[in-house]
Amino acid sequence: MTSMKCGNCSAIYPATDSICPSCMRPPRGASFLAKPIVKIVAVSLVVVLLMLWFFVGSKENGIATDVSDARVVSDAFSLVRTRLKDPDSAIFGHTTRHLVSDGKNVACGTVNSKNGFGGYSGEKKFVYMYEQHSVSFDDGSPDFSTLWRLFCR
Repeated sequence: MTSMKCGNCSAIYPATDSICPSCMRPPRGASFLAKPIVKIVAVSLVVVLLMLWFFVGSKENGIATDVSDARVVSDAFSLVRTRLKDPDSAIFGHTTRHLVSDGKNVACGTVNSKNGFGGYSGEKKFVYMYEQHSVSFDDGSPDFSTLWRLFCR
């Protein structure tokens, strides 16, 4: 018959006992059930987190929903600059990012830049659509007015 020394009170008792008869405490360290339970809980937690990551993910219906405001606005500035006569003269006004009803990213803002004569032409509104990588400028058309009303208000 093997015996154990209690880690709490130093008493010696049979190894078949689950608690020390002197101090009535279980042996120091995890009991024989604690280790498997901890493993089961840890594995279950990892499985649940992996399932959440897999099913929720960062894309929903192929649309990037995890894109930051700074990324959308920065991309808008880059594309707007490519469409100007003097890209280095661009002065951007208030520009905001909007998530529209179908989950797409849109940036709305204003830009002032130099025209072909070297003078600033005044602020022009623009609407940038991130997923389509396209920009529309305010040219006075009803199409732009509709875009602005739908996405930028």
